[in-house]
Amino acid sequence: LSVLFGDACRPEVLRTGGLDKAKAVVVTLDDPDAVVRSVSAIKREFPDVMVFCRAFDATHQKLVQMNGGIAIVPEFLEASLL
Repeated sequence: LSVLFGDACRPEVLRTGGLDKAKAVVVTLDDPDAVVRSVSAIKREFPDVMVFCRAFDATHQKLVQMNGGIAIVPEFLEASLL
């Protein structure tokens, strides 16, 4: 399992992280806009990669889905799982 810290909106960072070989990626950011930008960049460069992430509310979930996120866990559900 590889973990990469960097700007997920930059294609060169994504390639360095091996996303060209990945089947899935998990986006865990605390900034809703950054999540949408990251998901969009990932799907633009690597359309076959599955993107898992957290949604902050129903509106954010729709935005993430519209930008290519497929497995989105609402924040309130994530908290209830702990």
